[in-house]
Amino acid sequence: GAETAAPVTIGIPREAEPNDHAGTAERLPAGGWVLAERDHPGDVDVFAVTVPAGTYTFETAGVLGSCGLALEEDTELWVTGPGGRELARSGDVDAARLDFCSRVTLTLAAGTYHVSVRGVSTAWLGRYVLQVRAGG
Repeated sequence: GAETAAPVTIGIPREAEPNDHAGTAERLPAGGWVLAERDHPGDVDVFAVTVPAGTYTFETAGVLGSCGLALEEDTELWVTGPGGRELARSGDVDAARLDFCSRVTLTLAAGTYHVSVRGVSTAWLGRYVLQVRAGG
């Protein structure tokens, strides 16, 4: 048989700066994830996600450990729709139980939405994972 070459990407999907507002938002596929970092006070990371109609969960987590035990977390995320209208926002999932991840679940029409992430405290710097998955 004939051999065929196929491109394969190996590695971790990492955030590409600048992505501080909707005009420079980084593309993130529905069902995908990205390793990102807040590297200066006031840093906001913005990602554009295009989805078919359905229910989606947008969630941040720490890189090392799980929610509530991660060494780098404490994010706030919000989702905006067409025209920049805010649809939902989440700070800590459960600060009383030390769960400093952020999570929003929305039923959306087909389209492109923006997910923005910043630290709950402007002084918080560190890495996080942003995941977009279908379902609740």
